[in-house]
Amino acid sequence: MTTEERVEKLEKKLAKAERRSRVMLVAAVTAVAAVFLLCNSTLQEVVRARKFEVVDSTGNTRASLGLDESGQPVLQLWDQNDSLRVELDLDSSGQPLLGLADQNGKPRALLGLRESGQPALKLGQNDTTRAELSLDESGQPRLQLFGQNETPRAELSLNELGRPALGLFDQNGNIRTLLGLRESGQPGLVLADQNGRTIWKAP
Repeated sequence: MTTEERVEKLEKKLAKAERRSRVMLVAAVTAVAAVFLLCNSTLQEVVRARKFEVVDSTGNTRASLGLDESGQPVLQLWDQNDSLRVELDLDSSGQPLLGLADQNGKPRALLGLRESGQPALKLGQNDTTRAELSLDESGQPRLQLFGQNETPRAELSLNELGRPALGLFDQNGNIRTLLGLRESGQPGLVLADQNGRTIWKAP
């Protein structure tokens, strides 16, 4: 075999190898594109699980989404000191509840819907309710203030006719003073003793 024949044979081998490389490159690019498309399509699919947890760099759980013991969904958020600060869930009747806690994990605010569907906001301290703003079953607003033992001490509300009333209660929860507007639009004041008997009123 002459030198020219050897060179020609080598060139043919190189050309054939180059064609193989091109085919392999195209195949590789196609495979990468397929994986990319598959990943994108997977991200668009629904992820189903019973519980999700988000942890920080130290491994502490900072957020959790799952189901409680009764099967209702619950979302919880913890601070960097592992104190539960926020909880959003549904109660046994399916009504939504949002609870906020202080740095010690003590509940301080609760926003939710009652079984009647009317909203209520409770503010607390030391595991006791101290104030509540809500709508009654007729849709009228009511503001209540409570003592240390959750005894009602004051209430400001509108009745079903939209007339305002202010009630003041003693340490036992008995109403002692009632101030409001009568149907005529005239103000009225009633004072009562500890047994609820009227001792003075005007007019």
